[in-house]
Amino acid sequence: MLRWNSELTDVQPKLTPEELAERMERMKLKNEQLLARRMRSEADENQYKEQEEARQQAQQEQRIKMKQKKEDDTRIQSAIE
Repeated sequence: MLRWNSELTDVQPKLTPEELAERMERMKLKNEQLLARRMRSEADENQYKEQEEARQQAQQEQRIKMKQKKEDDTRIQSAIE
């Protein structure tokens, strides 16, 4: 029968209340940083989507103007002939 030897395992010693409080504070700070980073990322994504929609809208309007100009030019050309 094998005997369990705690020296051979990767068991971490128990933290003191001060060490635990310090570790919890570091974790809290890290979580706040991650949350802030995620919020910045979402804001950037939303801004990009708005800019992309505006760009597509502008392109669509430009296409409509070009089409109308072409139709007008064709109408004027046929009126001349």
